[in-house]
Amino acid sequence: MNGAERGGKPFSRGHLYRLLANPIYIGQIAHKGQLYSGQHPALIDTETWIAVRDQLAANAGDGQNARRSKLLRGLIA
Repeated sequence: MNGAERGGKPFSRGHLYRLLANPIYIGQIAHKGQLYSGQHPALIDTETWIAVRDQLAANAGDGQNARRSKLLRGLIA
């Protein structure tokens, strides 16, 4: 690397979701919809990872509210 800075931008919600839902943190690898034991140690315990994953899924919804909200903002503005 030549010392150039990269990034410096905040994570989007989508990026954070992907990071937090990644099974690598519990020492597993995802392949074709299945989880397999990795050759690396877990960074966090499985219970914490599952709790975060479940909370993200509960907050996700179906996306309808976000679309409605954008539509309404367009009509009001």
